[in-house]
Amino acid sequence: MLHFETGPGDVAASRFAVSPAGETVRLIGLLDRAPRRLLPSLMPRFQEAFAPLAALPDVRLVAWLSGPSYGADFASPPPTSMAQTIEQDAEAVRTTPPANVRAEVAEIRSRRAAPPDLATALDDPALADRVASAILLVWHAVLAPEWPQLFAVLQRDVRYRAERLAESGWGAALGGLHERLHWRDGEITIERVPDAWIHLDGRGLLLVPSAFVSPGIAVNYDEPWQPSIVYAARGVGLLGERVGANSGAGDAALAGLLGPSRARILQLLADPGSTTQLATLTGFSVGGVGDHLATLLAAGLLTRERAGRSVLYRRSPLGDALVAPREEMPTP
Repeated sequence: MLHFETGPGDVAASRFAVSPAGETVRLIGLLDRAPRRLLPSLMPRFQEAFAPLAALPDVRLVAWLSGPSYGADFASPPPTSMAQTIEQDAEAVRTTPPANVRAEVAEIRSRRAAPPDLATALDDPALADRVASAILLVWHAVLAPEWPQLFAVLQRDVRYRAERLAESGWGAALGGLHERLHWRDGEITIERVPDAWIHLDGRGLLLVPSAFVSPGIAVNYDEPWQPSIVYAARGVGLLGERVGANSGAGDAALAGLLGPSRARILQLLADPGSTTQLATLTGFSVGGVGDHLATLLAAGLLTRERAGRSVLYRRSPLGDALVAPREEMPTP
């Protein structure tokens, strides 16, 4: 079991960030080893776009370096902000000190054998540059077309957890993050990982939401990086779904009552969202989303609040009751 010991300054020092390169590397690993773990709504598009690249030697290098149980930090260095770009990530990969690259490759080789045809490439002094180029290739061909929708989901997760971390501390922010992660008496524990006791000592945690982390959580506490937890973002199940593609009688009834577009927006607003984020997630125009939000707000199904320059909407208790599956509704 892994133990993160927290102190008084660690909440203030903790931050959220998103890594385009990290998401690309995790996606490569899933497509290479376990494509069925991808969302059914996204898997066909990703597999089709990835197929021409899968056998390229440098893409296979990234797949091997990415896991499954231990991956190379240099291939997906911890992100620094929510505004990180793929170009910044690639530059960070390229400029990894050669000694760090060699040490990480040696550690992975001690845990699992490299395919014979990749052995020479793993000793190449230009390995970091090759990895960065492969990440960029897969990003542009596979992930970039889906990134606006994906990033909107990650942003909403960060807003949800950051609010709770600031207002109520670790327990509220980490609640529901993963069944193996627990918070108690100043300590974060994660089950079924090698034993270690890490004192944060004011460094805080880097919390990284992901659409592709498998099996749902990953940790890094190697020097010199800030200790980090990569976790499955809330709302990832909504990615790639078509408007009106309802899966149950309750969804169909809601669409029949409100119309498919307003029903879709109401379903998305379990967590706060802005007009722009909702437009990205649904594919509707910003103006169209605004009209639907006004109608739902007037009906008492939403609340709204200002956060900086944004106005955020979320479901009201009445909206929650309307969306709740019938079997979860209280019996009169």
